Amino acid sequence: MQSSTGKIDNSAWILCGLCAIAASTMSVEIILTKFIGYKVFYHFINLIITMVILSFGAAGTYLYLKQADRKSIADGEQADGSGATSQVAQGFDVSDRIQWQSAAKEAALYSVLLTVAILLFCWLPLDPYDPDLHSILRLSSLALYFLIFAFPFFFAGLCINRVLANSSIPATRVYFFDLAAAAIAAALTPSAFELLGGYGAIAAASALGFIGFLAFQKASGNLSLPTIGGWSAAFVLVTVALFAYPSWAVKTYGFDIRSHKEPVLRNAFRDEFHGIQQTYWNPLARIDASGTTLTNNATLMYGYLLSKDRPKMEGRLVIVDGSAPTRQFAANGNINDHSFFKNILWATPYIMKPDAKDVLVIGGGGGIDIIIAKYFGIPKVSVLELNPATFKHLLLGEGDPEAARYQPWLKSTDKTKVTIYNKEARHFASMQKGHSYDIIQASGVDTLTAVASGALANSDNYLYTIDAVRSYFRMLNPDGFLSLTHWRFQPPQLGLKMFVTYLEFLDEIGIKEPWKHVVVIGNEWTDTVLKPTPFTEPELQKIRDWCKENGNAMVFDPGRRTTASPGVAPEEVIYQQLGFANPEERKKFLASYEFNVVPSTDDKPYFYQIARIQSLIGSYRWVSETTLAVYITLAIALFLALAPIVKLRSKVVSKTVLTELAFFATSGFAFLLFEVAIIQLCSIFVGGPTYSLAVVLVAVLGGYSLGSFISGLIPIKRSSFVIAGAGLCVMLIAAFAGLANLLTSLMSLPFEARIVVCAAITFAMSVVTGIPVSLGMEAVKRRDSSLVPWMWGVSSSFNALGSAVFTFLGQAIGINAILAVSATLYLLACTLFAFLGPVSSESETSSKS
Repeated sequence: MQSSTGKIDNSAWILCGLCAIAASTMSVEIILTKFIGYKVFYHFINLIITMVILSFGAAGTYLYLKQADRKSIADGEQADGSGATSQVAQGFDVSDRIQWQSAAKEAALYSVLLTVAILLFCWLPLDPYDPDLHSILRLSSLALYFLIFAFPFFFAGLCINRVLANSSIPATRVYFFDLAAAAIAAALTPSAFELLGGYGAIAAASALGFIGFLAFQKASGNLSLPTIGGWSAAFVLVTVALFAYPSWAVKTYGFDIRSHKEPVLRNAFRDEFHGIQQTYWNPLARIDASGTTLTNNATLMYGYLLSKDRPKMEGRLVIVDGSAPTRQFAANGNINDHSFFKNILWATPYIMKPDAKDVLVIGGGGGIDIIIAKYFGIPKVSVLELNPATFKHLLLGEGDPEAARYQPWLKSTDKTKVTIYNKEARHFASMQKGHSYDIIQASGVDTLTAVASGALANSDNYLYTIDAVRSYFRMLNPDGFLSLTHWRFQPPQLGLKMFVTYLEFLDEIGIKEPWKHVVVIGNEWTDTVLKPTPFTEPELQKIRDWCKENGNAMVFDPGRRTTASPGVAPEEVIYQQLGFANPEERKKFLASYEFNVVPSTDDKPYFYQIARIQSLIGSYRWVSETTLAVYITLAIALFLALAPIVKLRSKVVSKTVLTELAFFATSGFAFLLFEVAIIQLCSIFVGGPTYSLAVVLVAVLGGYSLGSFISGLIPIKRSSFVIAGAGLCVMLIAAFAGLANLLTSLMSLPFEARIVVCAAITFAMSVVTGIPVSLGMEAVKRRDSSLVPWMWGVSSSFNALGSAVFTFLGQAIGINAILAVSATLYLLACTLFAFLGPVSSESETSSKS
């Protein structure tokens, strides 16, 4: 198609290439979390992904500097007459054809290097946990991971920048198509993950990158076999290697993703349990099931009984994300022939209430809680399992070649009805009537993966907040039991935090002697048990006798104020001190304790954040992974923003350019705060992280996309930015004031209605959020399109900074208050741009017309 000027209109192919790259990179950002989380612990994921996003920003700054250099050369040639025949398009000494040939090459490099990066990352025998490596090498492994993935994202960023800066397509439309493609990818990636697996999903993302290459090549007017043959061969070669690698690596190393984290577990999994037999992928976790063997190996039996009491049982190991184990026991004979199930710590609530009729299990895992409930003859067992792969393959046995060996003990019988739900616990609790269950139990759910990542694990967890305890308590019958299990460390940490959470909750509802309602049992774990009514002395004596029989310890016994129970460690005297203290005394104890065991809330759901001091300035943990991520991200973001000023100095420095830099840095930072906050706030309402990804993230990206489209219809003038900033500020302040309460009040709605409500609210808010940045970028493009890559790079870099800083803000002021911070930043950015940026006042617009 030709334009009125006779020039071929290649916009459709340019947009096709843009959408392919945008969809691919969004999909990869989701997929990478599972590859990285398999090799390193969870707190490193944010560090590495943040660094990778920075490579987008680096692409923008690099392209600006590169093309600015070319423009300087062209200006010099024209000054001396040697460049008189040069073609200068939008300020750059490049032809349209060469521009899109460059974009095509960059898309091809992205496509091929993405696959190479995954293969190299998985194979690389270098990680932070190898004890044989020097500490410098262990630390340098994180930098190496960043570099491995930074290269493909850098080339993808170049493609997007070229479209934004050098095409004739308005910036507002570029933003629209870019974000719409990302929204579609976010919606489809979870299903693709489950259908194709991790490596298949990467291959699909790489294929999208290759489609981008073909589209940009077509836009250059040179799509022929000689021009695409070499890259096509490279793409096929690396794709074949991608699919061949996993089986080869498992046969060679035992695992396709090599790592030294949890070496005892991984070695036992590989050697005694015959290694990986089945693998299931999804956005929540990768799950590997081993072969079946007869053993009392500690990795199969850990935490159930003391070592001397562990019988040999037939079963298999299941590891989640390469380090978190769950166990499955083969159905050999009648459950009641195995007294083992009566004696393990998980049986604690059934010892307390053997006549329980209705039990709720949170986190079905491999099914051990189901087996114990059936051993005690519980008539009705309801099981919640968040991970769809665990739910489908391990608990229901679909697609599991070992199903016949494991399912008999997990299915309903004439004595016990077992119902298994693929539901998030808090979401499920919000839909239940009060006083429904005799026992509610969560046995080590989400414990290992977060604890193993260290005291500064910043992953949110809504299962153990004081608001969660309130939800569980509402579902308990008056004589029921709430049993939550965590690792037992010395000095006490997470178990103590759960204990304090119980006490604070009981204080909150007016219980005068809260200690009478709580018992803590310990072996290698601590089971913290809450009862709505006080424990009676006969109940306590029954627990004492059971603990003595099995070698467990009553870490906190409400019937013994002065004498510690047998097996209680000296450090655990803190339980007695806190348990029998009044609220004021307890507050003083908590303030002086070496760990942060103050209860977490839904607004600050960082249950695993137990370090006493964690601040960005002056913290003794300044070299921790999370603070280090902020320092590095801030340093790189500032470098990418200021490097062109340092290099080009007076050629680019002006009040307008500085205003543009401040606008895109501030709004980029504010958007990530808004995006993550809204996803967190809606998580429980929509049913957990799976639906947050499929509903909230898609709505955010889709709404932002529509907002960008609408901004193309808005005149670039001062009032537009004033109104946009004020509107955003009012909207986000209103959300800060009322969104959390609104969602809570709508918890009684059916699931489908919740999805619609959440999607509508999030989409509408994101439409407004999407207006100012795309409109600002169009203003920059009209004034001087050469600046667009630089500004886009600054925006991307401060996106990454917002992601890195979010957890610190959430811990300090709460997730809800972050919306107010975002509102303030947007108002400042838009006001600054309105009065100092490249926009016209209404009077100037009128005089021009």
